[in-house]
Amino acid sequence: MFRPLGLTHLSQRRTFSSSTLQFAVYKSKSFSRKTKYDPSKNRKGPGKDKRFNKLIVSENYKKSATDQEVHEKLPVFSAENLHLDEVVKFKKTSYQKLHILGAFKPNQFNELYSRPITLSRKVETSQIHEFLTKSLSSSSKGNRLIITGDLGVGKSTMLTQFHALALEQDSVILQISNMDALVDGSNDFKYNSATGLYEQPMASRDLLKKWFSLNKNVFDKIKLSRPYSPAFDSVKKQKPIGFSEKNTLREVLGKLLYNPAVSRANLFQFLMDELAAQKGIPVFLTIDNFSALCHYANTRYRDKNNNPIYFQKFQLLKTLVEFISGDKTFQKGAIVAATKFDHKDTDTIPVALGLREPDYYAKFDQWDRKFTEQLVSNGKPEHMHVKRLSKEQVRALVEHMLECKVIPHEIEKRGFSREDDIHEVLPRLSEMEYLLSGNGNPRELYKNCVFSYI
Repeated sequence: MFRPLGLTHLSQRRTFSSSTLQFAVYKSKSFSRKTKYDPSKNRKGPGKDKRFNKLIVSENYKKSATDQEVHEKLPVFSAENLHLDEVVKFKKTSYQKLHILGAFKPNQFNELYSRPITLSRKVETSQIHEFLTKSLSSSSKGNRLIITGDLGVGKSTMLTQFHALALEQDSVILQISNMDALVDGSNDFKYNSATGLYEQPMASRDLLKKWFSLNKNVFDKIKLSRPYSPAFDSVKKQKPIGFSEKNTLREVLGKLLYNPAVSRANLFQFLMDELAAQKGIPVFLTIDNFSALCHYANTRYRDKNNNPIYFQKFQLLKTLVEFISGDKTFQKGAIVAATKFDHKDTDTIPVALGLREPDYYAKFDQWDRKFTEQLVSNGKPEHMHVKRLSKEQVRALVEHMLECKVIPHEIEKRGFSREDDIHEVLPRLSEMEYLLSGNGNPRELYKNCVFSYI
């Protein structure tokens, strides 16, 4: 009799054992198992991820430089001898003060050397020197200079050379190394109903500390022109503090600068007024990234109605503009401001310098007419346009980099041999670097020489 395979009675079917059930349950768990990877463990914290130009500063990259012998042989940059169209070093006594000024910036490739160097230029450096010499004995109203130029051509470097020359004189230097920081919304601010202006306590304090650290020896020679009692920000009642004409600026700032109850805005205004009143010592107000006042004419700060605040509604900036425009002056001294190419191209500064015709139908974002009129109200400011390097200047920089062994790879990369004499290779190599740097752009020259092999 035929009997189909696999058709057995239900009672005869084999049941699962307890062990089989355990395996089945265990197997089912394996499908729902979650990964043990915790992405939070790999999260980048603040300061962990840095751009290269900030990394080489924080890692102290300049310690690996081997240019000490070459650096010692470099000529010294000074008013007595500018060493035009040569690579020069600053005076040993000037380096610390230049660092306080914020003269050496991360994108200038100063970390390639054990100490920063500079190229003294025949045209621009001579103009800076002549301007400084004139300002030592005349009012800042007639000594107002605005430095412009393309990206990376050396506007900030010209400002640094001005500082180096000014440090040789018995003078006061008031440097603002980054004007963006005063208008980009990164500082605290508050409204003063008595003046109708906004104050920036932290920004004022930082500037005062920087200026005091740099100029305290000179401040010791300047006595007050009038009695002074500081205002206080603290709600608590403070014991009155008074100073007379016998006191010096150093005594006033040394006692009040680190007192948290004293109004920073009031102290800042007092310092500027005293420097304007004294007649013996030249005062130089220098500003980098000056075009931030056009880029952020309406600042990133907002009022109680959530409207952007115009930059001249801030007490600190309004005071600076009064000196920049010539409405207030130093008896001896100058105003030097360098623009930033990265800022948007507006008509405000070019119209003031006579480089463009005014467009009276332009919107406020394109032309701040009020600021332009202020800049020319006491005469048009002087203008210095920084040009690109000449072939001879590029050659001087390339030769210095080769002597410092910063770019030995460039010789082979350009088709030469390291065994060749540098003086034979240099003319052709510098010609190539001149063309590859966009006809003498200093920043592009360094980028091309240093980064191209990475």
